[in-house]
Order: sequence, then structure tokens, then C-alpha cells
Amino acid sequence: MIKNLLTRTCTGIVYVSLIMIALYSYAWIFYTVFAVIMFCILKEFIAMMALKNHAVRALPAYIFSLALFTLSCGNVCYGWNVPYSFVAIPIIIVLCVWQLFRKNENPFDAIAYTVFGVLYAALPFCLLIHIIGGSSEMLPAAQLHIAALMFVLIWSNDTFAYLWGISVGRHKLFPRISPKKSIEGFVGGLLSTVILAFFITKFIETPLSAWQWTGAAVVIVLASTFGDLFESMLKRYSGVKDSGTLLPGHGGFLDRFDSVLFSIPTFYIYLQIIQFF
Repeated sequence: MIKNLLTRTCTGIVYVSLIMIALYSYAWIFYTVFAVIMFCILKEFIAMMALKNHAVRALPAYIFSLALFTLSCGNVCYGWNVPYSFVAIPIIIVLCVWQLFRKNENPFDAIAYTVFGVLYAALPFCLLIHIIGGSSEMLPAAQLHIAALMFVLIWSNDTFAYLWGISVGRHKLFPRISPKKSIEGFVGGLLSTVILAFFITKFIETPLSAWQWTGAAVVIVLASTFGDLFESMLKRYSGVKDSGTLLPGHGGFLDRFDSVLFSIPTFYIYLQIIQFF
């Protein structure tokens, strides 16, 4: 028990440090780190779907993901201004045509799972660079604080929900999907993260007010919870305990980033909405 906790803690420290270094550094470091993370998540998703005989076309999926992420970073950091349709439409067409030359009993299954895998693994990181903005040299500090605080709130909810859950958790939140999650853990994580969001922004300057961060905390906690539950559903469907083994004590990259994959798009939409008020 103690050894496992120590392993999880050490892995968590490395994970948090890597994310912060990727954010508060040069744009090319951000690109490299998150591209690797994106590939690892996609690889684990492909492996899980393969267990249920769902053919995800790995090569098109990797190319599609890298192309979208590269274009996002190029548009934001280097001012490319290239429409995403210039990449998405040709790759989807090629993927569809490719199925004509393969002996596949269900080509539409392959197309659907491949495209979904790309959207699931790549879209959040494409939106992350849009949350930050920036240039080819250094990413802007104020916007970086927004992205960093988003990650902090995600981690806060994960931690407090776990602590409240093991302490006072009695009622199951979603027993069909994740028997270990409790309503008490969810509420405890939500309240703790909201309080943290309100007070932490008193010490870190961002374009958002304390009350806007309070609303962001609610949005992030809800998205994180559903992201975690969705990945649990994928694992239960695939019949695996963990999505992978690359992160000691945490399982795979998908296990570690499941909350992030739902939180980034939701937080991005939240930021767009509050601009009108």
C-alpha cells in the first residue's frame, strides 16, 4: 500500500512538472510534449478498441492527429491562418477511399472509430493552444496562467474527490460504470475546488475575475467527472483495468488524462461564453 502510494506520488510529481514545463517554456517544447502525450493516448485508445475487434486505422489516425495539432500550433504561434478544413476534409476522404482497397467486413466501423479516436485524443490539445495563444518564441504569461490554473483545478478535483470519497463516501455516484466513485466524493471535490479557485486567483493575476474562476471551477469539475466516467466506460467495455502501463501507479496516459480530455474543450467554450458578458 505504502509502496504503491509512493510510486503514484513520484509519478504524479513528474507528470505535473512535465505539464508545467511544457506550458511555461518555448512553443516548440509545448508542441513536442503534448504531441507525445497525444500519440500515447491515441495508441492506448487504438489498443483498447482492438480488444473488441474495432479496427482503428492507426496510420491515418496518427497522421490526422499530428496534422491537426501542428496546424493549431502553427495558426496560433506562427500566424499561418490555414483553415482546418484544408487538413480535415482531405484526410477523411483519403480514409474513406482507403477502405475500398481493404478487405474489411465493416468499413464504416473503421472510419467511425478512427475519426472518433482522433477527435477524442487530438481535439483537446488543439484547443489548449487556442486557450493560451502566443508566438513562436514565448507563450504569453497571463494566458499561460489561465491554462495552468485549469490544470490545477482538474488535479484539485481528482485529489479532493478521492480524499472525500475514501473518507465519507457512502452513496455510489455511477455504480454501473465506476463503482468506486461516490456522491460524497463528487460533492467534496466540487466544493473544495470551487473554494480553491476563488482564493488562489487572489494571488495569481489573470484576465478572469475571482467569480469567473469560481464558475470555471464548477464547469471544470463537471467536465472532469464526466471525462473520468467516459474513460471508465471505455475500459469496462474493453474489459481492461487500466488503459496502459506506461505511468507507474497510474496506469496509462488515458487513465491520467481522461479528465483533461473533457475539461479542455468545456473550459474553452466557457471562456468564449464569458467574453460576451
